[in-house]
Amino acid sequence: MELHIDMDLITGIFISIVTALILSAIGYCIAKIKGIIKKQSAIENGVQALLRDRIIQLFNHYSSKNFMPIYARENAESLFREYSSLGGNGTVSGLVEMLMRLPVDNSADSDKEDRSVIND
Repeated sequence: MELHIDMDLITGIFISIVTALILSAIGYCIAKIKGIIKKQSAIENGVQALLRDRIIQLFNHYSSKNFMPIYARENAESLFREYSSLGGNGTVSGLVEMLMRLPVDNSADSDKEDRSVIND
């Protein structure tokens, strides 16, 4: 009795298995990439929210004083630049414009101001 092996059948099965493995690997990679993109987006949105909050804190603090030390002005400009690069909107831009119109105070009293995080 002679065993006859059908090479076409074996080749077809092999191609089907390899194709399934390749498609599974591609699906896995796509899922991983989507997860990374989602996480990156969440990080960017979180940083943007923190920057927005900090700019609003600066606005509330210095608009009530009706002046702004130069270091705070430079900080506000830097925060807003990064906020904008993350796709920040025009609402905060209006606050920054108002901050930039405040007079700069370089007196000795403004230098004594606590430069740590401002908590109103």
